[in-house]
Amino acid sequence: MKTTQALKQNSHPSFIIYDASAGSGKTYSLVRSYLQAILHTNHPENYQSILAITFTNKAAYEMKTRVLTQLNEFSSKKILLEPTEMFQEIVKQCGVDKEVIHQRAAKALHHILQNYGHFSITTIDSLTHQIVRTFARDLGLSSTFEVMLETDLLLEQAVDLLIEQTGENKQQTKILTDFVIQKASDNKSWDVYIGFVAPFRYTAMVWAIALGLLMLGELPDLATSIGTGIVIITGLYSLHRERQLRQTAPEPGRQVPRDQD
Repeated sequence: MKTTQALKQNSHPSFIIYDASAGSGKTYSLVRSYLQAILHTNHPENYQSILAITFTNKAAYEMKTRVLTQLNEFSSKKILLEPTEMFQEIVKQCGVDKEVIHQRAAKALHHILQNYGHFSITTIDSLTHQIVRTFARDLGLSSTFEVMLETDLLLEQAVDLLIEQTGENKQQTKILTDFVIQKASDNKSWDVYIGFVAPFRYTAMVWAIALGLLMLGELPDLATSIGTGIVIITGLYSLHRERQLRQTAPEPGRQVPRDQD
């Protein structure tokens, strides 16, 4: 793991960059820096002036848990007899006796538990939401607004934009025309919105899982996996059945022979 030169020159730099790959101990280093910022002075309320943000709720919860766990360990008398690696690093960075860090940790833990709302380790989304809500009146928003992801509305706007461009792009116009003709010949709705948007509703969860795994390294729980599997299997079965019906359906204008008794 690489750090900036500022960390080597100053034990309490205002800006630190950790350049590390997944699984190399970023959370450990962040927790160590957070504890160092809290315990380097005899002011247990220091955490109230520290903002730690991360990407996911899971990561924020893990970091909060680790900070509280470490403070709890530092507060116990056992740490003086059997100091951990983290404790020794904090003592060295703060440049004080281990008894002092022990006492400061106990005070900081008590202060955090009494003022947990000021223990700011959160996600980027939560921070943005908090800022917007604070200035809701200035932004012309209701103080009781709620954040909702309107997927259908976004898809509608995308389809509307696609239709508006029809006539300007010959290839795009041909694709839409062929799509409408095919739907009409199959005696189905030629509504472009339904035809284009419906498949996304089945694949949205698949893409969400894939992005979560690739970008955040998170997998859904068992219940979500089972539900997603049921939806995917149902969608595939519907597509397969529709294809079979299309193959067995008579061509338009062709009469179906009947048995004459």
